[in-house]
Order: sequence, then structure tokens, then C-alpha cells
Amino acid sequence: METSVALMDVIRLDGPCEIDEMTVSQLPIPQVKEGWLRVRVAAFGINESESQSRRGLSDPDFTYPRVLGIEGVGVVDEVAPGSAFTPGQQVAFMMGGLGREYDGSYARYTLIPERIVIPFTSDLDWATIGAIPLGLELRGGLETQHYRGRIVGFSNRLNTLLVPEHFIQEMNRRLAPEATA
Repeated sequence: METSVALMDVIRLDGPCEIDEMTVSQLPIPQVKEGWLRVRVAAFGINESESQSRRGLSDPDFTYPRVLGIEGVGVVDEVAPGSAFTPGQQVAFMMGGLGREYDGSYARYTLIPERIVIPFTSDLDWATIGAIPLGLELRGGLETQHYRGRIVGFSNRLNTLLVPEHFIQEMNRRLAPEATA
């Protein structure tokens, strides 16, 4: 008896290409594994890192074939037993090898390690929410540091200002201990 495999739409690169050569194709919907969850992608960002990858100019950690997308937002679709997350939960996700070491968010569904998932609750529409998740990755020598943060200000000279979450928490503990108790 033949079993059918559920497929999803993705934008998958088999090698470097021009933007007008990117096409929608189909891949099997990824299966959940321990420590990972599956998200139905609602929105994702497009950034310079992905432009570099598309053109074949990425660091060695990027390989083809690959579904791009290093960030996104969506709804948890399926979890492994013992997960801290639940189906139906709104989440943001970014970095941590997403769209570079393993397939990313340019897909209907994506499989994501729980360590890079940020749960949230919002009544905003997905187009607005998709613009909010923000992360910063600093690389130098043999070290890479990842920071997650919140947008805390805008100006006409700087598109956004990212303040790492750990810095906000530490300053709240030191400068407003009564607010964090």
C-alpha cells in the first residue's frame, strides 16, 4: 500500500541564483523531533544575510540546497512529548542556524529548536507582528554571540535600536527593584 506524504510550499535554493530565479517548490512537511517544534509560518523578514546566501556569498556554515529564512513568526503546529510549548501558541523565532545550517522560514511550516523560540500573545495582525522580532548576532575571531532584544526607540538616523534582553533585565533589577519584585 502506498502512503502519501503531506507536502508544503517552500522557496528552496539549490545553488546561487538571481532574485527572479527564486521559485516556489514543494517539500514534505517536516516531522517533529525531540527538542524541536513545528511552526506554521505566518510572516518572515527578508534581510541582507539572505540576499548574500542567495547569491552564494555566505560563510561556510551555509550549504545548498537550503530553504532561506533566519527569522519569523507563526503558530506552534506540533510539539514533541515533554515540550514546554503547546499547539496554537504564538511564537517568534530567529537565528541559531535557522535558514543556514537547517531549513528556515521561507516555507509554510518550519522545524525549529525550542532554544530559539520566543512565545508571545498579541492581537496584532501577522504583517505587523512579522516586523517586530529582532535579534543581533556578533561574530569575531572564533566567537559568535547572539542577542535578543526589544525595539525601544526610533529616530530618523537609526532605523531601530536593539537593547539586549539581559541588559534590560539587569537594569530593571538595579534601577527599579520594586517594579521587578
